[in-house]
Amino acid sequence: MREWCVVLDLASSDAAKQIGRALRGGSLALDLDVDDGRARVWAFEGTEGGARAVADEMRAVLQQQDLWERVLQREPTIRVWSEAQYRYVDPQHPDEDPDTGEVWIESDLDPGDIRWRVHLQLETVFEFRRVRRQLPQLHRPVIGTGNRSIDLGLTDDRDAEYVAGAARRLAGVAAVTVHAVGRLHHWWLRQRLVGNYVPPDDGSGPRSWNFDFGHAGGHGGAGGDGGGGHGGGGHGGGGGGHGG
Repeated sequence: MREWCVVLDLASSDAAKQIGRALRGGSLALDLDVDDGRARVWAFEGTEGGARAVADEMRAVLQQQDLWERVLQREPTIRVWSEAQYRYVDPQHPDEDPDTGEVWIESDLDPGDIRWRVHLQLETVFEFRRVRRQLPQLHRPVIGTGNRSIDLGLTDDRDAEYVAGAARRLAGVAAVTVHAVGRLHHWWLRQRLVGNYVPPDDGSGPRSWNFDFGHAGGHGGAGGDGGGGHGGGGHGGGGGGHGG
């Protein structure tokens, strides 16, 4: 089973190939995928404990060969497979893209149904990360941000008041106000949000909204980890599928 994995981000595609050869040539018998296109190596395990043990073993092998600090871009990350997101995620932050920091928000709200917005004024500009990690529990799409603010989209005034009450309890939020969306603003939202949600293949169920807080707009949900197939597009990549 490939429920857990260790991800190594390397300095170059050549470094990824070198690390892959070094790890495969040892006595660890690792289940590896080498994604040289993204300069990344994946090592798969069935349990969290197994993944953490593999991370320690990989560190020891690569340090012996003077490769650990020389080619690694950052500390290895341990991830778990998420059926909801259909990709590997950080178990501590399962609602965030582990590579980009985008927030995934499950919502059944269509962009054309947005008639109200809830405006969250943050305590400081430094509260974005803390607040954004709490937004998935509200199940409402982010439709805009400012230097110290986040706007959520709603269908009607009752829904807006309900979400506003919940938002006031979020850590890092200083004030919450409710506003109707005017006709022009509604048209602009529809144009801007088109493509920001990914409906399931059968057309039913909730939409998944991705939002990168470093940009004014949203991003589609189909992105992934590239050639290895471990991102939004698949599970297991070249070395086999999920559970293989």
